[in-house]
Amino acid sequence: MSKVGLASVSVVVLLGVLVKLWSDHVDSLRRYMLPVWLSGHPVHFEENLVPAKAAEEMFKYLKDVGVLYTNAADTKWYDVTYEDVGEAEPMINGRCADPFLVPNKNRTACVLPGRVDVGRHYILTGGPSGLKEMYEDAVSRLLSFGIYNWDLSKDPTMHSLFTGEKFQNAAKFTCPKDKQYIDPFQGNYIVQLPGQTVAAHIDAPYFWGANRFQYPQWLLAVMVFSGLFEHIFVPQVQVVGYIHQWNPNEKELSEIGGNFIYWGDKKNVNTHNTKDGKVHVGSDTILPVPLAGVSVDGSKLVHAADVYYPNVVPPKIDKSRQTELRYSSSDDVWHLKVDNEIVKTYQNDDLRISIVFRARCHKDEAEAEKFRNQIYDSEKALRLEEDILEVLVKDMAKRGVVKSNALSAMPRKQLAMKMIDEYIRYPYPEKAHIPYNFCALSRLIPAATGILSLVC
Repeated sequence: MSKVGLASVSVVVLLGVLVKLWSDHVDSLRRYMLPVWLSGHPVHFEENLVPAKAAEEMFKYLKDVGVLYTNAADTKWYDVTYEDVGEAEPMINGRCADPFLVPNKNRTACVLPGRVDVGRHYILTGGPSGLKEMYEDAVSRLLSFGIYNWDLSKDPTMHSLFTGEKFQNAAKFTCPKDKQYIDPFQGNYIVQLPGQTVAAHIDAPYFWGANRFQYPQWLLAVMVFSGLFEHIFVPQVQVVGYIHQWNPNEKELSEIGGNFIYWGDKKNVNTHNTKDGKVHVGSDTILPVPLAGVSVDGSKLVHAADVYYPNVVPPKIDKSRQTELRYSSSDDVWHLKVDNEIVKTYQNDDLRISIVFRARCHKDEAEAEKFRNQIYDSEKALRLEEDILEVLVKDMAKRGVVKSNALSAMPRKQLAMKMIDEYIRYPYPEKAHIPYNFCALSRLIPAATGILSLVC
């Protein structure tokens, strides 16, 4: 065989090997593996969970509040003892240049968002749909709006609904059999614009000595996925109800999107495919039927929502700028405002609105009261360095991921990202040929923007 022919054969063989390696890599990503303690949890769906009158009253409550902020600014609704784990950087000209940092509550520094684990994975993968789009569009899809309410007495309709028999029964279906005392602690409103989505995530977990009022939520998620803190984990229940006003038929619902997606419930676990304490899990979906609801332990069950109106690209929402959705009573519409300027106006029927009831599952009232009494008690809280970070670093060092002195030697942002990458596992797109959102490279490599714009 001639040298040219031999070279041609070599190139073909090399390409074949590369294609096989890529195919194996994609297949491995699609085989979603979860730790056994994050699989096999129940999911309960119920039509007409929310009475129509209650939905109307809660929609009115939203209007009365009048101003909704993005979920990147959720700490506007509460205070956190540690907004960061040492990665804070100064703002430059009022902005955060790093693509994964956002202004802290007082806009005095740039820190990792509370759910950097969620946003970063979504931008990397394009979410369950595997979207290929620029960084700015991907971020805008995630920044929905809402209210985080820890005092349900402020919203009598929601309080009455959550303490009613239907919601209580749905909650008890999800809580462990030996922890049937329901202790409500939060009621949320989540409002999505057309084109927005909810990335794959677990909800903010609670532990004895660690919660969202003390530590960043991404760190709490790392604690759950690591399995190192199971002995102090507190099970909870999330009952999600839909109160948006549009009422399409089932065919239209599938076209509108916004479906609830979940992974690894009891019927979607392959117990025959296990590896290193992990099991292969599948997914399922539930249509966001108005007035219907779904009950899960969202702090253990990975879940998401696919894109609401997938063919719509939402307006650009900059994580560093003051953004709000403001109701105008004079013409009964909602204005999307950025730095006090109206960017777009929405009708009531344009919005996808869900309510979220959250409660902890306890053995009895005494245990619930004991837990409530320690939530804000700094003396009973886990110590950030000694009780959380050192435990995680020691485990990662044992795995060979970092050196044993990483806590003192490694920059904190780098250490945080290492923890997220090592422990947290969210699903990659199941049907995408390329399970990465390569278009988002435009933010990390600005010089590539021109080329990427041709295909993204």
